[in-house]
Amino acid sequence: MKKYLIPFFIGIVLFISCFSCIYFFGKKQLNSGSFISRLATHFFDFNTISVNHIDRKIESDVSTFSENNCIYQNGKTQNGIANKYGRNCFDIYYQQQKTKICHFKKNNWYVNHYHFEITHFLDSLDVELKIIGPDSSANVQYKIENG
Repeated sequence: MKKYLIPFFIGIVLFISCFSCIYFFGKKQLNSGSFISRLATHFFDFNTISVNHIDRKIESDVSTFSENNCIYQNGKTQNGIANKYGRNCFDIYYQQQKTKICHFKKNNWYVNHYHFEITHFLDSLDVELKIIGPDSSANVQYKIENG
């Protein structure tokens, strides 16, 4: 039994080392199209989000989802945004209002920063999305649903 422990621990150390190298070198080479960058974006969610509220009183009432994954709630970022090719949509909820914002992502290894500007008017929100990264020139589409 003891003769299997050393190869087992060596295997674990190698696995952790490889995974760490993919993370750190991939993060340094984001959006370069290199093999390590593409590999890293399949394992890790490097996309980031920030939300700017004009009215801090509504902060706890706003939640944002990406593909049924809560990414922002109670004034805090919750989860990462997965890298996915094609149509990427965000659902912003406030009371009975849902705002859907979509853009087309050119490939599944581009990493972007999504900045939401939220302004509160009476009982509704005005949401604007700014994309910082390779998809910044993408056409952003808005749709507001009430009820």
